Amino acid sequence: MNSGRTEYTLSGYNPDIKTYYTLTDNVYGYTNLPLSSAVTFGPYTFRGYRCEEQKQSNGKLWQDSYTPMIAGLTIDEYANTYDRDTYEYRMAKMLSECEDYLVMDSVIYHYLFIERHCMIDNVAKNTFWSTEDGLHWNMTKNYDNDTADGNDNNGKFTRTYGMEVLDDLNASVKVFNAHRSVWLNFIHGLYKARQHMYQQLENVTVEVDGRPLHLWSKDDYLWLFKKWQSKIPERCWIEDYYRKYFRPYELYNDTMFIEMMEGGQKSHQRRQYETYQEIYMSSEYRGSDTVSSNLTIRSNG
Repeated sequence: MNSGRTEYTLSGYNPDIKTYYTLTDNVYGYTNLPLSSAVTFGPYTFRGYRCEEQKQSNGKLWQDSYTPMIAGLTIDEYANTYDRDTYEYRMAKMLSECEDYLVMDSVIYHYLFIERHCMIDNVAKNTFWSTEDGLHWNMTKNYDNDTADGNDNNGKFTRTYGMEVLDDLNASVKVFNAHRSVWLNFIHGLYKARQHMYQQLENVTVEVDGRPLHLWSKDDYLWLFKKWQSKIPERCWIEDYYRKYFRPYELYNDTMFIEMMEGGQKSHQRRQYETYQEIYMSSEYRGSDTVSSNLTIRSNG
């Protein structure tokens, strides 16, 4: 994927679906949206297009859908409630028009998914927006997921359980990358919709090798990781370790990857993180794990 921070990028691999977009970190947030005017998106970087004409056509599809929802405003439409172009007005406008442009179940689920596992780099750069009708956009592809369960972009354990999408890691760094993305802030404001979906999906299962896996269950999640890892022979893991961690040091005296090796501790980190994150998420959305067997007190520190 394009890891640039100042572009919108598009990727496509299915000719039956017109466009795949992934938005990099410079997605316009509410604070820097040009008020009372149309948003100017650009520059664009495209992938998977067959010709320049398709590149331009795909770019126009995105602009035609996304721009009206967050800009190009007509205050008169909401004159009884809003008389100025404000953050609150933009939220109201997006709420009233979101289903005209977004497949909301898809977008809400993506928010819950990256929040549940603290996937800090899946807000913008590693998201794929797709459309089949040129108007309604959804997230159909899961990608990368290396920054999960407390890992940062360097593979270090820097996030603890209970960190939410708009929280501060410290005075200068947010927990999630691209925290000013418009879609993230919009869905963040829809707590009831997120709570409803979280509770609905608690008992939804997907069967793998005869075992029903629950979407939010730490036990099923950890079981699946162990199952995947056990398929790879130990000799392959050793070769992988050598090529990733030791060879850069031998060839280039680069110690960065040795520091990232962790000596197999990631499995323990994942178990620790998931054990506490499962309960925290359940408390956030009043899930069954919280209300049936735990007393949970949530407060602002």
